[in-house]
Amino acid sequence: MRADSDKPATVRLTPAECNTHEIYWWGGLEPLRGYLSRADLDSVQSRGRLADGTPWLLPWVLRPNGAVGTNQTVELREPEGHLIGTTDVTEVWSAAGLDHVAGEVRLARAPQTGMFRGMHREPSSLAGSGSRTALAVAGPVSPAAVAGALRVAADDGGPLLLMPMVGAGEYGYGESTVAAARTTLALQEALGDRVEVAALPICPDELDEPPGLWLAAKTAHAFGVETLLVDREHVDLPIAPGTARIMRSPQLPGLAGPLADGLERVAEITSGRGHRGLVVLMTGLPASGKSTIARGLRDWIVAGTTRTVTLLDGDIVRATLSSDLSFSRADRLKNLERLATVAAECCRHGGVVLCAPVAPHAQGRNLFRRIVHDVADFLLVHVATPVEECQRRDPKGLYAAAAAGKLSGLTGVDDDYEEPIDADMRVGLSQSPPEQAIQRIRDELLVRGWLEAAPWTAAVPV
Repeated sequence: MRADSDKPATVRLTPAECNTHEIYWWGGLEPLRGYLSRADLDSVQSRGRLADGTPWLLPWVLRPNGAVGTNQTVELREPEGHLIGTTDVTEVWSAAGLDHVAGEVRLARAPQTGMFRGMHREPSSLAGSGSRTALAVAGPVSPAAVAGALRVAADDGGPLLLMPMVGAGEYGYGESTVAAARTTLALQEALGDRVEVAALPICPDELDEPPGLWLAAKTAHAFGVETLLVDREHVDLPIAPGTARIMRSPQLPGLAGPLADGLERVAEITSGRGHRGLVVLMTGLPASGKSTIARGLRDWIVAGTTRTVTLLDGDIVRATLSSDLSFSRADRLKNLERLATVAAECCRHGGVVLCAPVAPHAQGRNLFRRIVHDVADFLLVHVATPVEECQRRDPKGLYAAAAAGKLSGLTGVDDDYEEPIDADMRVGLSQSPPEQAIQRIRDELLVRGWLEAAPWTAAVPV
């Protein structure tokens, strides 16, 4: 944070932050006029209410990606750089290592970033349509839930409003967003004028958490929705002023034929393992054999399956993508964040990614898992070669340099390594050759159904 300045600062919003700003533009965050103050944020986090007692679950603050000061104007821009509005900073503080900014938000327009923009509508475009019942589409829905939602909407005297949840998560768009869009399109095609569509710019996964469910109810209310139906067994959200009523869609028979078949096909495509991304993250001390195992596993997958493979070696990534970073704890975290972001993009269309960084801290490995969660299955492998064996192997001379006082901060010598207690597998090179570790990981991926062996697999050497 820096002192007050007359020069405007710039914050590039993430796709997830753009979701919330779009909802704010629609009036879905009434009665807020901007980001929460410190007092409001503390109250929301401790008791689920604003400081004045208004029920509230969303901790909406601006976290600048650069230093700002009070009384400074901040330009709000989309990820691509387009200006959507400004805020005049009224308060700046730090909490949990992050800067927070409060201030009134003045938007000139709604953000236009994100997927499936054709499904987004202004609330005013639905005026007089009679849609008072909506179905939140957070992925594949059952035919019985659709039949129940249509019945409730007919009883209310209007068409059913489909509200696909097509917003970005914290680290981008996942399969659940695509599934929500596909399901909506299938319903729209089959049901015609019995339904209307207006997107909810909320990540589908958030529907399973109280803040996300509450935000969906707030946003639906801005569209004039009185009842928001969800295809969930457990719905526990008290009715509050300014929110639609949340309830589980009644489960009724009656949808069969092409529509039911289409919904089942959407669910099958979404849940199919054959086209889902896969990440194998190998962590271990320097010279533990991570790269050797990763290279061998890559060769086997390329030869023994029909999948595409990307190998992200820790040293190569350090020399290219993260050449500007040091080996401090904060920069190690940033390096893993970059690595995971690349891995997620490789997985988005069904790729297999093998990553072999040191990844010494649980915080970084957990961040990696969260980033790839929406687009990939994830296997954490601890290459648990003892430090004595790593010192004996020492192909790059790192341990020798550390012993000679020419290198400091080497993981496992004078920098800590937090052994993963949540590893899915442990392999090592102290008692067995690399081929055995490769075969164990290969077999695990096959047993879990994350890889399908080609007919010639048995002939492929490890």
